[in-house]
Amino acid sequence: MYAMNRRQLLIAAVAVAIPLALLLLYLQRQQPIDWNSTAVQWYHYEAGLQAAAAQDKNIVLIVYADWCPTCKQFSRMFHDPQVVDASDNVILIRLDQDRDTQYLEQYSLDGDYVPRTYIIDRNREIMTSPYRSSRYEFFLPPGNTEYLANLLRELK
Repeated sequence: MYAMNRRQLLIAAVAVAIPLALLLLYLQRQQPIDWNSTAVQWYHYEAGLQAAAAQDKNIVLIVYADWCPTCKQFSRMFHDPQVVDASDNVILIRLDQDRDTQYLEQYSLDGDYVPRTYIIDRNREIMTSPYRSSRYEFFLPPGNTEYLANLLRELK
């Protein structure tokens, strides 16, 4: 019977772990983004602008990409009950970085990173992001659901 020494065992474990990790990463990237469309009202660009004008509401516009892992994390915030409740205060619009290119020129003010979150007031002016960083003005970090819920409430 063949006995493995520690080095051989470590090499075998790494040889199994790396492909498994790559497979899991691949499978995660293949899952579609879940923006909780059953509980949150999302609009496409033109319909969202019309709804905002008709309802006299501010807009939160999110530029994302299906392939973006950070965007997938960001979308999970819209499952939080506080965010769902506060989402009625604004019109939520999503633009896909890869498919909605005709609208993106005016929403690439500091680059084409994703996700980007723009707050657009009732006069259709892009507001300064309250969460801006020195590098990315319109990046709202995923996972900060309390901040997002408060922001949506304040935009009423």
